[in-house]
Amino acid sequence: MFKTLLETENPIADEVSKNYALFDYGFMTRLEKMQAEVEAGSPQSERLAEVSAALSAEMSRRMGEAAETLRMVLQSPSAIVMEGKMAGLARQGKIDDALLQLLEANLQQAKAAGEAGAAAVAALTKLQARVQEEVDKKVPPDVQLLRRLLRMDSKPARMELLKEKMSPKQRSQLVIAGSVSDATKTDLKTEDTAPEIDPRALAQAFTNLKVRTRPPPPPANHR
Repeated sequence: MFKTLLETENPIADEVSKNYALFDYGFMTRLEKMQAEVEAGSPQSERLAEVSAALSAEMSRRMGEAAETLRMVLQSPSAIVMEGKMAGLARQGKIDDALLQLLEANLQQAKAAGEAGAAAVAALTKLQARVQEEVDKKVPPDVQLLRRLLRMDSKPARMELLKEKMSPKQRSQLVIAGSVSDATKTDLKTEDTAPEIDPRALAQAFTNLKVRTRPPPPPANHR
């Protein structure tokens, strides 16, 4: 991504908008580090500054759009209508991190209001769960499971979910009777016993998450 942004002849704003999902914590940290290391006034310094400005502008734009979208949803006449609108947005691929962050911020604000915000907490909690359910449908099963695990506070509940999804299925046999003249003749069919989620796939999903969220390692010291 860095190579593309430093070398592309396309407008930086277009590249940032098109690849916005790739700009995670690691990318932002490395961008700041590179800006501090390159020579001020150099072409690379100017390009990095352009990338940083484009990222800030894109983030601001998306947050503004998310705020307007969430306002439209929350003005619905009932919780059922709110959920329907959010589900529709999710199916259209219009739910992004900015909207999810704003929804979480509104939920936390309602919780902070105590008893006065109890009704809002209940409605927003259901709305958040519906959004997460719809968004999860668009990712592979192993990532779906990882997201569910990260949202659970109870360790026993997490362990039970892991057991359910990763345990081999029980072997079963279907007996199909033969002809009437040969009632003892049968065919046996064995069902697939593989677990719903391959443990190796879940392990890889955890690894991918750690790579995308952890800070980059410090540079090695050279003598």
